Amino acid sequence: MSYIRVILVLLCCLLYQAVMASHIAGGEIYYRFLNTANGVSTYQVTLRLFRECTSNGPQLNGEVVNLGIYDNATSQLVRSVNLPLAGAVRTIQLNASRIPCISGDTLVCYQVAEFVNTIVVDNNTAGYTLAWGRCCRVDRLGNLEQGSGVGAMYTTQLPGSALVNDRWNTSPEFNVRDTSLVCAGKSFSLDFGATDADGDSLSYAFTDAYNGGSQSPNGPPPATFTTTPLMYAAGYSGVLPLGPLVVINQVTGVISGFAPGNIGRYVVNVTVTEWRNGVAINRHRKDFVLKVGDCSFIEAVLSPKINCNNLTVNFENESTSSTIQSYRWDFGVPNSQADTSTQPTPTFTYADTGTYNVTLRVAGADGCSATTNTTVRVYPGFNPGFAFNTLCYRNPIQFTDTSNARYGTITARLWNFGDLSTLADTSNLANPTYTYNSIGSRTVVLQVVSSKGCFGTVTKTLNLEDAPFIGLSPDTLMCRLDSLQLAPTLLGANYTVQWQPAQFITNPTSIRPIVFPPADIRYTVQVTEGACIGQASILVRVINNVTLTVNRDTSICSTDSITLFAAGNATSYRWEPANAFSNATVATPKVAPSAPNNTYTVTAAVGRCIATAQMQVTTHPYPLANAGKDSFICSGTSMRLIGAVQANNFTWLPAVGLSNTNSLSPLVAPINSTQYILSAIGNQGCPKTVFDTVTIQVIPPVSAFAGNDTAIVEGQPLQLFATGGETYLWSPATWLNNAAISNPVLRIPVGFDSVRLRVQVSQANGCFASDDIKVVVFNTAPDIFIPTGFTPNAGGRNDVLKAIPVGIQQFTVFSVFNRYGQVVFTTQDASKGWDGNFNGAAQPSGTYVFMAQGVDFIGRLIQKKGTVVLIR
Repeated sequence: MSYIRVILVLLCCLLYQAVMASHIAGGEIYYRFLNTANGVSTYQVTLRLFRECTSNGPQLNGEVVNLGIYDNATSQLVRSVNLPLAGAVRTIQLNASRIPCISGDTLVCYQVAEFVNTIVVDNNTAGYTLAWGRCCRVDRLGNLEQGSGVGAMYTTQLPGSALVNDRWNTSPEFNVRDTSLVCAGKSFSLDFGATDADGDSLSYAFTDAYNGGSQSPNGPPPATFTTTPLMYAAGYSGVLPLGPLVVINQVTGVISGFAPGNIGRYVVNVTVTEWRNGVAINRHRKDFVLKVGDCSFIEAVLSPKINCNNLTVNFENESTSSTIQSYRWDFGVPNSQADTSTQPTPTFTYADTGTYNVTLRVAGADGCSATTNTTVRVYPGFNPGFAFNTLCYRNPIQFTDTSNARYGTITARLWNFGDLSTLADTSNLANPTYTYNSIGSRTVVLQVVSSKGCFGTVTKTLNLEDAPFIGLSPDTLMCRLDSLQLAPTLLGANYTVQWQPAQFITNPTSIRPIVFPPADIRYTVQVTEGACIGQASILVRVINNVTLTVNRDTSICSTDSITLFAAGNATSYRWEPANAFSNATVATPKVAPSAPNNTYTVTAAVGRCIATAQMQVTTHPYPLANAGKDSFICSGTSMRLIGAVQANNFTWLPAVGLSNTNSLSPLVAPINSTQYILSAIGNQGCPKTVFDTVTIQVIPPVSAFAGNDTAIVEGQPLQLFATGGETYLWSPATWLNNAAISNPVLRIPVGFDSVRLRVQVSQANGCFASDDIKVVVFNTAPDIFIPTGFTPNAGGRNDVLKAIPVGIQQFTVFSVFNRYGQVVFTTQDASKGWDGNFNGAAQPSGTYVFMAQGVDFIGRLIQKKGTVVLIR
């Protein structure tokens, strides 16, 4: 029996999950006033419910709608009314084929059902709220913290006699235009407008959507009406349901902007406020789940631009469409053909100020295109700014708008005085005054607008004190022969001044008096500005003469620069000749002397007290180093470097291959190409070091080859073949047809058993090498000699079996066979032989068969066959 109970519980859970399955995509409750009599009024109420076509949740024709009617005065349930389904469930779907160049996910499809009934309510003062809750909305809601299992609550209001005392009300009804395509990250426009049968004024706003429904999705309404706003994810809210780039027009209800960049579903709730005679009588809501799809289309989007800085404007298509292949811009200059561009992000400089109509046409594949235009206003010379007259908080501060516009006039301004203690710290006057209540830092902001549409902001920080601002240096210096004007910096103009002591001063109440003390004295100034009083002092030091010291005479290298130093108590300096200095009026100027001997004079002054001094700067030329011309040598030879210097000392680096590093003409014999550096160190009074480099390229050794030693028969001519160079010289040249070529013909007279020849092989660069060849002469006919045996025991004698061709012009083959007829060795090179191994294994002692073949010098085929004995 317990198993049956468990199964029943599981079945109930599964049935409940099916009932609770997510499917709701939006809804709206609206009503129409029918009549009123005997203290009661009759309305026709409709719940319009939306469901995604692809939802796997319950169908709309199975919904049970129990509408709750609540008294606005108590929020208590008055009664529940069932709204039955009226008519068939209909489908609305976007016809994407009518949108050119669209690609990606374009399915926008909803099922719509209306549930309708008549309600009768008592006429009252506060009115009623109509509400219906249901679980659950569709899943994967991108702008909510909880993306699934979220309920919905739809409401509207019946206004009471306190709001509509002249006649009763019919609510607005939102237009059913919910199949607009919204692509992630793309611009869009969605009409969320409504109509009102009474002709009341309507205003629109994004507001919080409500959670609703219970564990019994079609259960009775709760006894008390409460609302629970949805919990939005970071970056979203009821007033920003699609993020900060999407807004709703308060007058038309059109939602527009750039959709979120992430695909998904987004809950959007629009509240339309119904106004009658300036009074809000109803707040009517439509809650809808908007699908943001993964799609793209050709799009051109431009916002109006204004440039108040210069005549150059940067342009960019604000659309993120990925299917655009070409751009065509027209920057709107009348009667011009040179104001166009095909760049994606062009920059255009207008010749004059004005307002221009800019057009952008973009195109994609298959002829798809889009066009838009915008206005661009170009009015440079707009400079926002302001000034103030005091930093003493005890007095009213006069602010002055100093903004100016080259084109147009300043038409509006807004001051924010940065007083955090009040909200009344703003003004739109041109030159307002403001009084702060304490010292401290205040950030003042002025925003200004011109008649051409230029907008600018300027910000300044005011460090408020309880005394007037007095800008006065702490001390100064003067000559006993002079007088001195004291000149403090003050803000504003409404102040009085008093200097103390009143001695040696022309006017102690003057802002800038002249003083003439005979000795050091400290003057104090007191400034009174309304309720603000401040003091500052300055020490006037009096001297009878100027002290001055300069550098000692020095020397530098020609073309170098040097910083001169003057020190003392002077307040001004003047160096001569002035044109020699980068700045002749500073104490430490930089100079680059050009002459060998240079005299510089400095005059130091404090008023009429003057002192002068001189210094000498002698220049010496830099040392000179010449390492010679780059060259080359043949490998294994040496050459002499030829260097030259004008210096106190010198040395060569590196020392490798050098005969003497302290000689200007050392012998070098580098193994590889080398760079030798000649360092010239110091020249008279110039201690600098200079360098010069010579590269010695080593030519690789010449690969002279006269040919392998060979043998001929008596009377046989032999053509030699030397390689490795460009020119050749054989010796002795006696029996050669031409000793100066690489391949001469040798004819050895009868009676010689061998000769040895040497060839010198040279390259074009002059490098050469020599090689010898030995020619053995046999007194026999052309033949190929094969030894009868060999001993491959690494003993150094008779280890390899070779064929010995004599009188053979072309050696074609030498092969050795074992007793099974298997080839154990073969070659076409007479210089190679058999070492007694086959496939890496030593062959056994025994008799082997050989075959050798060649062509003699008169073209006859010479063949030799026989046996050879391998002995181990």
